[in-house]
Amino acid sequence: MKKNTLLILIIVIIIACISCSKPEPQITYLEEFPHIPRREGMTLDDLQEAEEGQFSQATYTLKDANYENFLTQYKDLLIKDGWEVIQDEPPRTLSMGKGERIAVFILDESDSNLRLMLLSK
Repeated sequence: MKKNTLLILIIVIIIACISCSKPEPQITYLEEFPHIPRREGMTLDDLQEAEEGQFSQATYTLKDANYENFLTQYKDLLIKDGWEVIQDEPPRTLSMGKGERIAVFILDESDSNLRLMLLSK
């Protein structure tokens, strides 16, 4: 009898732990580059679409972002999405690759605004 009660108690605790866990936030992607994950607070300023085989370029203003750790946090998101680091020079530049895709991120802090230039093909 005690064994059955203990077994039921363990099952209830396991179910309670599983139901309380938070689901992973779903990754959303940039409209301009549907293969690149979006970070919160990115506002598109300019987009220059390239000819085939060239890099397209977009510039974003970043709201509530920290210059020192923005690209490090973005790199973690990209890695989670299957991207691999090509070159990492924090806090200013980051180059990533995924299959045939390449993305270069250049961060600029000027006039109290944080801007991100994204080149991708």
